[in-house]
Amino acid sequence: GVMSMDYSQGYGVHFFKMDDCTVDEELAKELGLSADLIPQLYECHDIIGHVTAEAAALTGLAEGTPVVAGGLDAACGTLGAGVYLPGQTQEQGGQAGGMSICVDHALAHPKLILSPHVVPGMWLLQGGTVGVGVYEDFQEAIDQTIVITRVQEPDMEAHAQYKKYMQMYLDLSETLTPVFNKVY
Repeated sequence: GVMSMDYSQGYGVHFFKMDDCTVDEELAKELGLSADLIPQLYECHDIIGHVTAEAAALTGLAEGTPVVAGGLDAACGTLGAGVYLPGQTQEQGGQAGGMSICVDHALAHPKLILSPHVVPGMWLLQGGTVGVGVYEDFQEAIDQTIVITRVQEPDMEAHAQYKKYMQMYLDLSETLTPVFNKVY
C-alpha cells in the first residue's frame, strides 16, 4: 500500500487550503510543522494501487483489483444519500449524527465544518453532534445574523442563493440536530 489521503479528509489538517484543496506550506511552517507530514493527496476515485498477492490470500479479493483512495465517511455517506448538487442536504444518525449541505465553492460558517465533498468540485457544510457535551438550542443560532465567510470574492447573486440554502439548513437543523457547543 501507499500512504495517501483524499481531499475530503483535508478539513482536519490546519494548513489545508479549502478553496483549492492544496497544502499551505507557509502556514505549516508558521505552525512549526512540516508540510511533508501530509501524504500524497488524491481524488477519492483515483486508483492508488492494486491488491497484492499477499492481500488477495488474506482477504479473498482478486489479485490486481484496483484500490482507490476512498473518502471521509460522512462525505461518502452524503454521496450515498444522493447529495451531489448545490443545495441538496441530508441528515445522518448514529453515534455521531449530523446534517450536510452541498455547495459548489468553499463557503464557511463559524458553527459548521467545511470540507471538500467526494464529488469533485463540490464542498460540504456539516453540523452535528457526537453524543457528549453541552448542546445549544439551534434557535439561538437562527435568531442571530447568519454570517457567511467567503474564501473568494463574493458573487452577490450566488451569495443570496446560498444564504437562502443556509437558512433552510439551519431551519432543518433546529428540528433534527442540536449543535455541539461546549466541552467541559
